[in-house]
Amino acid sequence: MSQLVIATATMRHPRWEECIDSCLETTSEQTNHSRIKHNYPEHNLGVLGSMLWLYKDTARTKEEFIAFIHDDVIITERDWDLRVLAEFNDPKVGLVGFGGATAHGTDDLYTTPYRLQNLARMGFASNLVDAEAHGERFQGSREVVVLDGFFMAARREMLDKFFWPVDKIFFHCYDYFFCCMARRLGYKIRMVGVACQHLGGATSVGMGVERQGDHERSHRYIWEEFRDVLPARV
Repeated sequence: MSQLVIATATMRHPRWEECIDSCLETTSEQTNHSRIKHNYPEHNLGVLGSMLWLYKDTARTKEEFIAFIHDDVIITERDWDLRVLAEFNDPKVGLVGFGGATAHGTDDLYTTPYRLQNLARMGFASNLVDAEAHGERFQGSREVVVLDGFFMAARREMLDKFFWPVDKIFFHCYDYFFCCMARRLGYKIRMVGVACQHLGGATSVGMGVERQGDHERSHRYIWEEFRDVLPARV
């Protein structure tokens, strides 16, 4: 049995089939990570709700780790799965991503009135094609406090301990939620600089579920719920 299952909430990005094929074709020949679970728009529940659906749907196959990947990500680095699984050799690691930041939230996050901008991530790094447009290019591995949700691999044992506020988080802040929960539960978060491209630009349209006020509501929920783990630094 493979250790890793690849899961995606498929929003019908124009190049989604190419993207998913790239995830599978670049996995190691030494392992069997070819299975992929889809969550399609016709029964989509929002991003966090879809991740919950995928988590439940993969439960019967019992893989120890689940890689949640957007359907607009092209992975070009072979054996990326081995790099991800190597990080999980440390039992304290709960999440591994392809892009992450070393700081989440400003120092005055809770000493000044709420401002959405104060929840910003800082020190972001990745090995995206356009990495410098988002922060620093980084090809190694490092500890971070927050990941970008375009790729997040999670330890199933950690997800078993989650609560899932799908009524609070719909399209935005699902990655903030995952990382805050990981820190609350005492897990570490790592990133690996895997070569990839995040196409972007079509997911919210494909979902057709960008609800009015969701951006503000999700950020305020994170601010209110996770005072115990924010702001965060590594």
